[in-house]
Amino acid sequence: MVLLIDEYDAPLNHCLDNEQLFSEVRNELYAFYLDVKNQSPKMRFVFMTGISKYKNLGIFSGTNQFTDLSLMSDYGTLLGYTKEEIEEYFLPFVENAANVLNISYEACLNKMATYYDGYCFDSNASTHVFTPWSVLNFLRYPQNGFNNYWYESGGQPSVLLNYIKKHSLWTPDAYGREQRISIRELDSSCELGEINDLALLFQAGYLSIKKTMCCIALKSRQFLR
Repeated sequence: MVLLIDEYDAPLNHCLDNEQLFSEVRNELYAFYLDVKNQSPKMRFVFMTGISKYKNLGIFSGTNQFTDLSLMSDYGTLLGYTKEEIEEYFLPFVENAANVLNISYEACLNKMATYYDGYCFDSNASTHVFTPWSVLNFLRYPQNGFNNYWYESGGQPSVLLNYIKKHSLWTPDAYGREQRISIRELDSSCELGEINDLALLFQAGYLSIKKTMCCIALKSRQFLR
């Protein structure tokens, strides 16, 4: 049996402003994932995606058999296009977009990088990728210019919208400056009241890893892609 679960945390993200409902939903999910774990002898492969990592779901504890790929360098380019891949596989489409917009190929590629590049899922900050949704839409409709396809399709995730109903964020200028956060804070499971705003904005796609030292330095992604 192969089990694929997209946005495993969506039921919880929809009730971040209701602590009682959050607890009830988490209990239901815990029972579900416990059953999944009990069926592991029948499972050939299980793959899950999500935004946030919550405690007490039976997923991220040390007794389960899941491997978290979120910030592993070996999988840093799994969910996006590298610049090299765009030049290899989308060359004629980029050339067409450049012709439509009456700019050079290099200028088109650089502007694509400004708008659609910058995602980093690598704790070593050694790789970064373009968002596929934005790249594909831009290359399909270059006459529309460099639109914010990512923001229009999913740039307002419920996890962020529900979080700010009960919590305050800094000003946009503050997030525009480089911020530092430990790898542990960025990648650890949390309780409802322990959500770190920097980690949340990173998970939601608004901040990206710039470099790593004793901790990770985050930078804002300049445009809402």
